[in-house]
Amino acid sequence: SGRSHFGVPNTAEQATKVVDVRSTKSIDLVCGETVTFRNGDKTFSWRFDTVNHGKVDARKVAPAGFMTEPLMVYVRANDYERN
Repeated sequence: SGRSHFGVPNTAEQATKVVDVRSTKSIDLVCGETVTFRNGDKTFSWRFDTVNHGKVDARKVAPAGFMTEPLMVYVRANDYERN
C-alpha cells in the first residue's frame, strides 16, 4: 500500500512546505504535514504521519538515488493527537 511507519507518499498539491535537499540539513514538522522535497528538477512529496514522532532521515522515504546527504525531519505531535 506504500504505507510505512514514517508516513505515506502524497501529492505536491497537499504539501505545506517545499524543501530543497541541497540547501537544507533539517526541518521541523507537525505530524500529518506533507512536504515536497526538491533536488534540481526532481521532486517527491511525503506525508509524515509517524506513530512515535521523533526524527526521520528523509533518505529513508526518498526514491532511490534522489539524495545522498542526510536531511533530518523532526516530527512533533499535532494538537489533535494524545501523547
